[in-house]
Amino acid sequence: MNDGTTAMRHVGAASQDQLVRHYLVKNVPIAELTQRVAIWRDSLLEQSYDDASHVFVLDEGRRVSGIVEMAKVLAAGPEIRFLDLVASSNGYVVSAETDREEAASMAIRVGLSTLAVCDSKGH
Repeated sequence: MNDGTTAMRHVGAASQDQLVRHYLVKNVPIAELTQRVAIWRDSLLEQSYDDASHVFVLDEGRRVSGIVEMAKVLAAGPEIRFLDLVASSNGYVVSAETDREEAASMAIRVGLSTLAVCDSKGH
């Protein structure tokens, strides 16, 4: 993501004193909350990503609103907007200073292999 929001992917077992910031993947797909999925998909191949398993959906203030699995994005109908697909980002966001073990537990609770890593303002 080019706006400073990053992702942590493939969260797994962690050893002590390891922070999320050591496992960031910065180049991930982003979309706007009100954007039509079909229009976004048309531009998908114009960029390359380090991890494209999920799309990080941002609100008008460029804060993470939620995460959508790429499979859901690809299967969505032409009139669907990201706001129709995304669940609240509660539980999907950690700070770069979060312990990796804590982040792994959070990911397991919400059933994701990817978490958004944001600052205190959600960016």
